[in-house]
Amino acid sequence: MKKHLVSTILILLTVIVPAYSVQPVYQLYKNSPLTHLRTITADDTAIDLTASKGDFANKPAAAVDLGTTDSGLGSTTGAEFSINTTGSGSCTITFWGWRVGTSPAVGGPAIKLFSITAATSGTMDVVAYPDGSDATGAYWVHQGTVTSYGVTAQAINSGNNNVLLVRTDLMGYAWIYPEVSSLATATAVKVYIAGL
Repeated sequence: MKKHLVSTILILLTVIVPAYSVQPVYQLYKNSPLTHLRTITADDTAIDLTASKGDFANKPAAAVDLGTTDSGLGSTTGAEFSINTTGSGSCTITFWGWRVGTSPAVGGPAIKLFSITAATSGTMDVVAYPDGSDATGAYWVHQGTVTSYGVTAQAINSGNNNVLLVRTDLMGYAWIYPEVSSLATATAVKVYIAGL
C-alpha cells in the first residue's frame, strides 16, 4: 500500500510541476562602477584571423583582462557597455573575446562576440568622465545597430538622445577587446563596462 502511494505521488508531481526553460538572469549589483576599457583615437588594425593568428597569444596589446577591472564582473557574468565620443561623430565597434586555457598563458581563439554599427553620439554632454575628470566637448553615444555573433547582445535605450546601453552575458570569457573602425568626425572614442 505504501509503495503504491509513493508511486502515485511521484506520478502526480511529474504531471503537476511544469518544466521551465532556463533564461539568462542579470543580477543588479549596487556598486558596479563604470570601468574604462579603452580610449581609441583612430581606426584599429583589424584582428588577423589568418593562419597562425587569431589565437590567445596574438591578441592585441590593448585587450583587457576582465579580472583586473573594477566593473563588478568578479561576481557576475552580466555586462553592460556604454560609449562616448570627443566631439560629435560615429564609428563601428566590434567586441572580441578570449577564454583562458588550463595555463594562464594559453587560451582559446579570438571570438567575435558582437558589434555596434553606426554608433552615433547625440547631444547629451558627458560633463565628467566616470573617474571625475573633465569631459568638455564629449557626448554620449545614443544610438547604434547591435548585431550578435558569439554571444547574444541587446541594445537598450537606443535612439532617444540619452545613453545607449548594450547588455550581454560574458560567461566563460576572461579577456575582451573593443575594436573600432569607420571612426568619423569624432577625435576619440571611450568604451566603458559595468557588471550587472
